[in-house]
Amino acid sequence: MSNACSGEPGEVPDEEVNAHLGNPGLETSRRVTMRAWMCLLEMGLLMAGCTDNPSTQPGGRDGGIDGDRGARPVAYGNRQVDVSHRVYRGEYLVRSFLDPRDSSIVYLDHDLDGSFLYRVPRNAKGSWDVDRKNREFTFGKRSFWDPRFNTKDKSFYVTSDDFNDETFNTYRVDLLSGKLEQKTAFQYSPSYHFNADESAILSVGRMNKFGNDECLTETLLRSGQKVTIFCNDGHLKLYPFVCPQEDPNSGTIAAVLNLKGDRSQLNIGLFKRDGGRPKVITDDSQKRARLNLLGWYKEKLYFVANNGKEPAKLYAYSLPDDKIEVVAEDAALETLKGKLDERSGLIFVVGRSKDDSIGKAIAVNLKTGEKRTIDTNDVELLLDGWGDFLSDGTLVVPGKDRKDGSRLLLFSVSSLSKPEEAVKIVFERKVLQAPPPAYEAKVVTYPTFDNDPATGTTRQIQAVLFTPKQKPAKKAGIVFAHGGPSGQTTVAGANEIDFLCSLGYTVLGPNPRGSSGQGQEFEDLNNGDWGGGDYKDYEYGRRYLVASEGIEPARVGIMGGSFGGYMTNWAMVQPKNEFGFGISDYGMADLLLQMRFSVVPDNTRSDLGDPETNEALYKERSPMTHAANINKPFLVTTGSRDNRCYYEDTRRFAAELKKHSDQVEYLELKGEGHGYRYPDTLVQYYQAVASFLFKVAPTE
Repeated sequence: MSNACSGEPGEVPDEEVNAHLGNPGLETSRRVTMRAWMCLLEMGLLMAGCTDNPSTQPGGRDGGIDGDRGARPVAYGNRQVDVSHRVYRGEYLVRSFLDPRDSSIVYLDHDLDGSFLYRVPRNAKGSWDVDRKNREFTFGKRSFWDPRFNTKDKSFYVTSDDFNDETFNTYRVDLLSGKLEQKTAFQYSPSYHFNADESAILSVGRMNKFGNDECLTETLLRSGQKVTIFCNDGHLKLYPFVCPQEDPNSGTIAAVLNLKGDRSQLNIGLFKRDGGRPKVITDDSQKRARLNLLGWYKEKLYFVANNGKEPAKLYAYSLPDDKIEVVAEDAALETLKGKLDERSGLIFVVGRSKDDSIGKAIAVNLKTGEKRTIDTNDVELLLDGWGDFLSDGTLVVPGKDRKDGSRLLLFSVSSLSKPEEAVKIVFERKVLQAPPPAYEAKVVTYPTFDNDPATGTTRQIQAVLFTPKQKPAKKAGIVFAHGGPSGQTTVAGANEIDFLCSLGYTVLGPNPRGSSGQGQEFEDLNNGDWGGGDYKDYEYGRRYLVASEGIEPARVGIMGGSFGGYMTNWAMVQPKNEFGFGISDYGMADLLLQMRFSVVPDNTRSDLGDPETNEALYKERSPMTHAANINKPFLVTTGSRDNRCYYEDTRRFAAELKKHSDQVEYLELKGEGHGYRYPDTLVQYYQAVASFLFKVAPTE
């Protein structure tokens, strides 16, 4: 059945891409249709004709996807491998919130037809009963972030896009009718918060989706009027990924700045509504790649940050005293994420150690000064901007059980006043029960190509070795390249790693230079050097895997997504590529094209510099430039709506590769954005990976 909503609004016209590539006459193949614009006007009401499955009606199968969760096998040689627990994973945790009107839990779930919000009422005993869940409304195949309740107009607001394409704005959500009303009018605005009296939306956004023109604005909820407070200038650049926060007493607005466009130079600026330049309150001489604003309490701004080589800490900035003090810290924790309740004066932060082996939560009562540290090793609390406080100061926060590595999802309550119930399961929601991990994991190190100045000896690269529990008939290995570039592979693994091990592959997950978890200095080592030292670290990881596991060199490949996809693209087009095969998911190939059409050019600009000044570097470090070198089997995948690692870049890269090799396969997943999440397309993806691997390096 044809899709009446094809056309995918928000995509860049081919004429503009072709102009960049010097092909202005190339026929346009993707245009926005009138019907697509009509679907946009419906603002996400998935009536018939406005979904990828026009026969779907809102309120279809009652109770969500439980009835559809049958086995979803993919073929690997003579075996059938069930991937149902990978594709029916839902998003109950990071897309959940409390309705303060009745303390019911509202969470997002996916099925084959789209995304649906569910409500779980709180019962008379004060707990939540999973069996009483009620479908709220069809939300559609779109992204969904930052749910917040506005007490002034008694409505929920979210950051969302139109068609999973990251054209982010703030929307008002009517939970009764299911209508979404767009409240801001940006091309890209990934975060927001309300002003102090909740009469307006504070946000950092840009009018040019692919530009660098961020402005801090205030959009009045009643009239829709937008007031500009500050826009980027030559030195100060607004960082759009952290929500602005207003002090209710002084009207001072705090927002995060990305000084000189360097993502490791995050600082806090204080803004007034007079249009003047902000006051920078953090030390702008320190490296600071992670900074998150929690909010104001009694003229103090609370935030978590890591400064230079120090671990992350909870800080408070006093507006009257113009001073910053440390509120809480734990030397074992590398990163912290937190939540502040302005009503009760409670702060809750969670963090994990560098190697992910230690998990702790720190609760602070700002009224009394009381602090408590809670061991959370067995429960991973997912406080990525989610979680809500009840009226008694108890925090309801999503989490998952870490003991058995399953996909069992749950909600945890954490309380300062009830230490005996510090982490308590109050609501349990199971995705299909996952089997135990298909691997044994251990942290290893291996030598790379250069010396560590701190020790004067050969630099050691940290990695995680994942060995399959079921020994394969034939050994084969894969070097897994993580995203970022400042991501990190831990013993917790990833869905893709577990899938590879279930097929019998030994996986090495290196944390090369540029990775987080080993200090800011190490994280900065690949600045201006994408595809240089970091690629060599992966290549030395390949050598380690061959030597330590006794695997034939031709049977060791490389795989990664996002920046890991870029590293895979780069590895596969090196003149002396030693990897036997590659799998690249939604990676970058033409860095100059990405700078023009990616919605997140910040990391690239930060690491490689200004593309006009450093055009030669951008071209030289683009895999597209070296596509003619391809000579090994290569599977390239992307989502048709990925505007982060721009989908058209991947299309063109695959087409160019195919000119030089008949060993290149290309898979484009319709409707997917950056990262794959819908059941049908995930099955399609896993099948493509399994078929490709069985062809190039079978383990049976």
